[in-house]
Amino acid sequence: MDSEDRRLRSAIIDALDRTQYQSPDSQRANIDDIVWQELTDAAWLLASIDDIGASQDCAPLKRALQQRLSGIRHRCLLLSCFVSGSNVKRASERLMTSVDQRAYALEVLETTLTGDARRHLLRLFEDNTRTLRTSLHTDFPQQRMSQSHRLALLITPGGHRLEPWIRACAIYAAGKLASTELTDVVVEAVDDDDLLIRQTAAWALTRLTPSHWRQHIRRQADTFSPAWVEQLTQTTTQAHKESLMFLTVEKVMILRSVSVFAEVPEEVLADLAGYLEQIDVAAEEPVYEKGALGRTMYIVAEGSVRVHNEAQIFVELGAGEIFGELTTLDPEPHSASVTAVDDSQLLALDRDALYELMATHSTVLRGLLHTLCQRLRDKGRRS
Repeated sequence: MDSEDRRLRSAIIDALDRTQYQSPDSQRANIDDIVWQELTDAAWLLASIDDIGASQDCAPLKRALQQRLSGIRHRCLLLSCFVSGSNVKRASERLMTSVDQRAYALEVLETTLTGDARRHLLRLFEDNTRTLRTSLHTDFPQQRMSQSHRLALLITPGGHRLEPWIRACAIYAAGKLASTELTDVVVEAVDDDDLLIRQTAAWALTRLTPSHWRQHIRRQADTFSPAWVEQLTQTTTQAHKESLMFLTVEKVMILRSVSVFAEVPEEVLADLAGYLEQIDVAAEEPVYEKGALGRTMYIVAEGSVRVHNEAQIFVELGAGEIFGELTTLDPEPHSASVTAVDDSQLLALDRDALYELMATHSTVLRGLLHTLCQRLRDKGRRS
């Protein structure tokens, strides 16, 4: 449980919870230490959220930090259950329900939790960052920093063992903000072990140092495909216009706008983004024809498409909407044709990758079922 790898720690704690684990007295001190580690991380995350500010360019980073804070809340709830028993377990389940049930759950926690961390845990479980920040400040005071200084810490590997997704979002923010004082930090990130970080850093350098980015990525030339480098070159010759090729961070932003993926953690979507194929479709160009076999679900990233049968138009779909999901789940020929209404960009997800995601995240399956039911209802109303 005391692993510094947050994903591994979460997996271990979740597995223990499924066995209805109760901590023996000999383990109480160890669990208390883990809780304090989590609270230390929570205080640092809150300070980071404050320092990066409210700029829209930092929105993906802010969400990533908030999701890590949610992970801390989840782990601390389960750790408290291991120590304090079934009352805390039942209260934790009620925290996710109605306002009245939530208030009752907090009362139960207030009378059940023990230990030095109790006052901080109560604020953490309230899910109110203002009161949590005030509470944590007494035991975990944080130094305020400039936005660029905080971004540098979030980009650089350090004691908080930040996930590649958070670091990539910080690099993305540095590029969007054109924070040239972070150029050296981003240059170092080009040599990172993680491909997501290397690619995001290469893109950011086209904005931070458009005249010299090529020499900075030269030592990692084998990492990037010629098509990727060509795409980066285009961004430097278009007065910083948005790239036609979506970065992983941008693909995740598109995925989270789709209801099917709305509840999937963004760091998981970042893994999924690697399986997405970007397809550019010109206006009036077909995506697929009726009767063609399909094994791919499509997401409209930009533009719009129409679903039709010859001259009969069933529906037009815009950004953030999906199609082709039925044949992805059940390999049958397409029952209608799909054609781009205007120049559009699509993200295509293969059946195997979708099945893998559904196996680990039931919310995706529920989202797909909801979408299919909605389509059937719409079809019934039209007939």
